Amino acid sequence: MDLKIIGCYAQTELGHGTFIRGLETTATYDPDTEEFVLHSPTLTSTKWWPGSLGRTCTHAMVVAKLITSGKCYGVHSFIVPVRDLNNHKPLPGITVGEIGPKLAGNCLDNGYLRFDHVRIPRNNMMMKHAKVSSDGTYIRPKSDKLGYGTMVFVRVIILQQAAMSLAAATTIAVRYSAIRHQSEMVEGEPEPQILDYEAQQCKLFPLVSATLGIFFAGLKMWDIYIDVYTRMQEGELGGMPELHALSSGLKALVTELASNGVEVCRLACGGHGYMKSSGFARIYGLLTAACTRIEDLLVSLRPNIVTIVDAFDIRDECLNSVLGCSDGRAYERLCDRVFRAPTNIRGVNIDNQHWVLQCHTA
Repeated sequence: MDLKIIGCYAQTELGHGTFIRGLETTATYDPDTEEFVLHSPTLTSTKWWPGSLGRTCTHAMVVAKLITSGKCYGVHSFIVPVRDLNNHKPLPGITVGEIGPKLAGNCLDNGYLRFDHVRIPRNNMMMKHAKVSSDGTYIRPKSDKLGYGTMVFVRVIILQQAAMSLAAATTIAVRYSAIRHQSEMVEGEPEPQILDYEAQQCKLFPLVSATLGIFFAGLKMWDIYIDVYTRMQEGELGGMPELHALSSGLKALVTELASNGVEVCRLACGGHGYMKSSGFARIYGLLTAACTRIEDLLVSLRPNIVTIVDAFDIRDECLNSVLGCSDGRAYERLCDRVFRAPTNIRGVNIDNQHWVLQCHTA
């Protein structure tokens, strides 16, 4: 390995991030030359945010809409040379650069990328699952969910990073609270540690517990990922939908919980927490990037929330709810229970009904 080729992953666009099917970059197959033609048809189709793209990478794994034989087959991945290996200048048809300063993580050159009818060989398409033959025939993968593998891996890693970030923030806050003394509670007595105040404990102790919960959730998700990935190699694809749902929901929930927790830790350190030297700025900046990346909490949870609660595996007889039944027949069950209620089976006593009406009109 001579390490001349440096890669990046170019999925997110200026106009689309979470909604992957909305990506606008196109990869149109030309059967005459057996090449794909990559193009950025609109301003919003500009690739935006890929790390190492701004100045460093020579190649990009580009996610684009595959078009062959006049039909669009959704997003697929392509290896695209971006810069000349000899002089590192952008190749013909490539517009590339940095997107500018960020809240944190400015050591990473996040960049933008546009294509003007850039041609790449057919074999530059990632064809482990879906394929395009030399005549332009599209061969479908065994499952559409196979393309989620890379994104799921990133989500699992983000869970572990969130745990470590919140662990660092709680370490700073708890240690500072142990050495910081505040207010003379009894005249002439030493000022107590602020960690002895219940208000401080209520802020920090739950976050320490949350850190442990996120850490072990990350370990469990890693085990699930390895298990599902191993079975995928053997042709068993059944575990991917649940893994996709759990990882996306947990990623959104955990990163929001952790980023809010870092802010609580900063505030718990008073004015000194606002100092850059406190370390909170770096932790918060990197963690909020994870919150922003891929999907936010509500957008992520909405399509997966039913699968997530199904994974709790609470049986109907234990749940004892007509509204929360697992088969979704809530209205049928609700009406059935009402129709079988003793008051409806026995009928109405006319004399009692008249008495009630007379009391109301009296």
